[in-house]
Amino acid sequence: MNLLLVGDGPERANLEAQAESLGVTAKFYGACYDEGKLARLVMASNVTVAPGKVGLAAMTSMGYGRPVITHGDPYEQMPEWEAIIPGKTGSLFQLNDVHDLARAVEDWTDTAWTKEEVSQDCYRMIERFWNARFQRVVIERAIDGKPADDLFWMKEDIGAELNRPPRVGVTGAAAIPNGARA
Repeated sequence: MNLLLVGDGPERANLEAQAESLGVTAKFYGACYDEGKLARLVMASNVTVAPGKVGLAAMTSMGYGRPVITHGDPYEQMPEWEAIIPGKTGSLFQLNDVHDLARAVEDWTDTAWTKEEVSQDCYRMIERFWNARFQRVVIERAIDGKPADDLFWMKEDIGAELNRPPRVGVTGAAAIPNGARA
């Protein structure tokens, strides 16, 4: 297995030393803010592993057709973790359980899986839910005081909402319905 770590932080030197002491071949790329380079790094991988809060790294990885592994504790996650469907767009492991993390990584690296099928699942997830039009509808529903409901799109016909222009005034501020407080 090849291990590529993209990113930087205060633990980098410790991780480099640990990899060397364990005989793990690892490439520490460092921080990468160039979208073209990041695209090549992600697409050269089989899976993205984010042991902490996954955030936009999940969107980036799935946007390039790669599954994501992260922990499944909703109280210690960013909203984007909801895009991970175990076995389709990634895997979840128990927070702070290195053995469960290892299991999740092995599931994606030791098991034969159809890269094209998984890539398509990742693309579909991003295209369906994690795009500007859908997120606009979610935000406008919150402004309208509608209850939080992750499955509203299954219960309601939102096609018209997705295809209409956003409710934005001349100043660029979102319109607030009568009676609502900002």
